[in-house]
This record gives sequence, structure tokens and C-alpha cells, in this order.
Amino acid sequence: MLFFHSANMFAQKTFLPKQSSPATAMSKLKWNGWENNWQAAGSKSKTLVNIYTVWCSWCKKMDTETFSHRGVAEYLNEHYNLIQFDAEQITAIEFNGRTYGQTKVGQHTYNELAYTLLNGRMAFPALVFLDEDLEVIQVIPGFKTPQELMPILVYFGSNEYKVKPWALFQKQFKMQE
Repeated sequence: MLFFHSANMFAQKTFLPKQSSPATAMSKLKWNGWENNWQAAGSKSKTLVNIYTVWCSWCKKMDTETFSHRGVAEYLNEHYNLIQFDAEQITAIEFNGRTYGQTKVGQHTYNELAYTLLNGRMAFPALVFLDEDLEVIQVIPGFKTPQELMPILVYFGSNEYKVKPWALFQKQFKMQE
């Protein structure tokens, strides 16, 4: 949805610490793969799927600049079951009672699950937010800085998306510089 592309991310709640420690934060992220048991989600009700490809430079930038930010990493670990998913994965994946193999899109071969989750819009990186029933809430394509991503994480992680329009939430959200 287009409402996530606005650059103005300020308002009432503060979620990012003033200083980030990239090297230690990256090691703290608890990414799982599809092969892991979904029970690993534990009490976390939301799942964030990071869809990437090995050749994607923006995906690597997101790993080193955004996911390595201490505030982002801490919030992700606390509120989400985290899944890393290579869109070009060859191995078939079982998900929600269905097996997903490979599919050809133009000149590229992707895993059908990536194609399904992204509604055929194969752009990387892409973040897919899933609810407690593993249904897609929202797909967020493209690179996001910590300042752009944090309000989105909080919006879905705190269930604000169920009660408040994005524009109102965005006005009330405050990032610490």
C-alpha cells in the first residue's frame, strides 16, 4: 500500500535508542528459515518474512544498515517470529497445508511461495507481515532505513493496524534522533 512511502515519521511514541551498535545487534536477530518448526513463534503473534535474493544489493544493505540497528533488532526479536526467505530457493516448501515448488517469472525462476506472498510483484527486498493465522497483513517492498521501518514494525507489532488508520498512527509516532 502506498501509505508506507511517506518520509514523515514523527509524533508521540519513541522507539529507537539514540545510539546504535550494528555489530552486536545483527548477531542478536533470531532469523529462522521455512524449514524450522512454526511452533518456534512461541507467544509472538506476528511473523515477519524477509524475502530476498543472494544477488540483491539492496537486500544486503537492508541487512547491514536496517536490521543491524539495535532498536530495530530488539523490537523485531521481541514482537515477531522472524523468517529469512530466499525467493530463489529451489527446495520445495510446505506452508499452510500446501507444497510450493519453483515457478518461472520472465527470465527468473522463483519459489512459488515467494511469488504467492508477493502477489506476483517480484521486487526485493520485500517484507511480508503475517498475522497469528499466518495470513498476509501487508507486503512492504523495497529498502527501508531504520527510521522508515520502525513505525511500520510498531504499527503491525502492536496491532494498531486493527484500530487506527496508518496516517493517524504515523502522525502520532515519534522517532528519537
